Amino acid sequence: AYQQMKNLATDVVKAAYGKIDPYKRIHTFEVFGLDFMIDENFKVWLIEVNTNPCLELSSPLLARIIPSMIENALRITIDPLFPPPNWPNSKRHLVPSNTLAVSYTHLRAHETGRNLVCRLLLEKK
Repeated sequence: AYQQMKNLATDVVKAAYGKIDPYKRIHTFEVFGLDFMIDENFKVWLIEVNTNPCLELSSPLLARIIPSMIENALRITIDPLFPPPNWPNSKRHLVPSNTLAVSYTHLRAHETGRNLVCRLLLEKK
């Protein structure tokens, strides 16, 4: 089933590639939500694609998956431009322990003229 989902997701991106970023802006990314259904024969069906998926942590499973997905999206898109410090294990004690812990609750996007503005709303844990 995973490979079928991966193939469908690849087909979606290929089909919409020319329309995803028509102005070919650099250093931008978008998170899509793909909804799948698996039938009794384990065939995967793509139900819909959301350009502004809900990132609400409304269940224990989503509370585990969504922060990880956002972390990975930022790691793929932001880290190449602004690499995080490479802290050796012997120096990790130098990182402040009172850093603010947050959880991702919503990613909101809206258009202002020709620009798409994304806001990640954070909530204290």
